[in-house]
Amino acid sequence: MNISTDRKRYEALIWFDPFPDTYDADGDVQPTGLAVDITEDRLLEAMEKFVGEIEQIPPSYSALKINGRKAYELARKGEPVEILSRKSHWYASLI
Repeated sequence: MNISTDRKRYEALIWFDPFPDTYDADGDVQPTGLAVDITEDRLLEAMEKFVGEIEQIPPSYSALKINGRKAYELARKGEPVEILSRKSHWYASLI
């Protein structure tokens, strides 16, 4: 098994309202009705809570494989998806 020791880099587009129910561009939009008052300082403060080693459970609509099938394929067919939590180290910055 080949495990990469390099850090992965992701860029994020943040949906505040409305957002898709599958958390990707293919889902149905589900408005929350929440008011959003975001500044750069508030965003940086919030990001600090997610820096370091965390325990995360990937969403059902992920590409992780369960018994050889991608989780999102199972989820979109209405089949049960159980993904175990995993440790991950996170870094954050604004671009």
